[in-house]
Amino acid sequence: MDTIVYTWNGFLRSESIFSFLEWGESHASPLTWNYPCTSYVWLVILVPSYLLLVFIGRTVMEKRPALNLVGVKRVHNVFLCALSAYVLAGTVREALRRQYKMIGNPVESS
Repeated sequence: MDTIVYTWNGFLRSESIFSFLEWGESHASPLTWNYPCTSYVWLVILVPSYLLLVFIGRTVMEKRPALNLVGVKRVHNVFLCALSAYVLAGTVREALRRQYKMIGNPVESS
């Protein structure tokens, strides 16, 4: 909760959205400073933007007929199943390669 209040106070003190972004980048974690969108400033910007997009999209589509997306949904579900199978195969392969057990694996401190 302190992080949210700290971010909100930084937003209120900034003169524009660009100075707020610069403020957020200067207060980013030193471990992830070079990763995209890792500052919590992006969270403050992207979540309201997403909610606004959903609200506007819902309002616009309210008066239109529903789209028939059966084919798109099938392709999407097949892709997600294939992706899940790929991730499962990689996880099992890595667990077998490293000889993991269900219980009693050694702790690695790296």
